[in-house]
Amino acid sequence: MMRSVLAIDDDVDTLEALSIALKMHGYDVYTACTGMEGIQLARQHQPSIILVDVMLPRMDGYQVCRHLRADPATAHIPIVMVSARGRIADQAAGIAAGATRYVIKPLSLRSLVTLVDALTSVPVASS
Repeated sequence: MMRSVLAIDDDVDTLEALSIALKMHGYDVYTACTGMEGIQLARQHQPSIILVDVMLPRMDGYQVCRHLRADPATAHIPIVMVSARGRIADQAAGIAAGATRYVIKPLSLRSLVTLVDALTSVPVASS
């Protein structure tokens, strides 16, 4: 099974850098510049993991995360919130919204790829 990543960020340079780094590590990469577009792509492609920026136009990353967690089709997908907002309150809000991890920008692409590898290689428990 091909591992895939959905990256949601309103900065096209960030999306491009993420795409290149993740594709070099064998991932299919889908990108979205808005929260609604990201939610639609998540439903359509069922990615292995979702990376979402907190600060997005119209619908922020917290709202995106809550939408994805509320939808049975996407509720199981690991979500990593990526943000320049590093206060404890911001991190707590991300986890409360349903994020699997909250990482603070700037971070190296190598670190992010390592985290994606770790979260996508976790065996899924059967119920």
